[in-house]
Amino acid sequence: AGQAKVWMCQDQGRAVGSVTAVPHRVWTRDRCTLGYRVQDVLTHPEYRGKSIYRTLSEECYAFLDDEENGVHFTFPNENSDRVFRTSRWFPIGEIPLWSAKPLAPKTRYEPLKNFELVDSFTNRDYEVWQSFRTSGLIGLDKSADFLNWKYFKNPRVKYKCYRIAYKEWRAVLILKKFR
Repeated sequence: AGQAKVWMCQDQGRAVGSVTAVPHRVWTRDRCTLGYRVQDVLTHPEYRGKSIYRTLSEECYAFLDDEENGVHFTFPNENSDRVFRTSRWFPIGEIPLWSAKPLAPKTRYEPLKNFELVDSFTNRDYEVWQSFRTSGLIGLDKSADFLNWKYFKNPRVKYKCYRIAYKEWRAVLILKKFR
């Protein structure tokens, strides 16, 4: 959806903190607008406690405040949640954290019924995504090309992606990240 905006703090040319805002096409009901997802909020461990994170974040938020029609969002972790909440951000919903025990080595696991391992996303998958993004409060525009780049061509992270057919649902995509 465009170029990311990056705020960085350096100490003698060494990067010691950053905040990134990545543009997305965001849908709110049936209206599309440009919004930014704040991510990669980092401070080098040796520089923590010096308000670098807060200073960079406030610079980012000033930029976002000027984007008056935008719908901006983030997925804070336990280290960043407090700063977002004290900076006028508010939760619109909670995302549950799921964890599972590691699979036992050399154990054969039977595939679940109605699940299909996929190696690429199609326009049909995009249509499912598109139908669900307009039914809620907020949704992101993710084309099949973007989904394929993110989950199959990404050199940094490996994913296994599944499609499920269930009753009246055409498809549900389940993404599992493996390190």
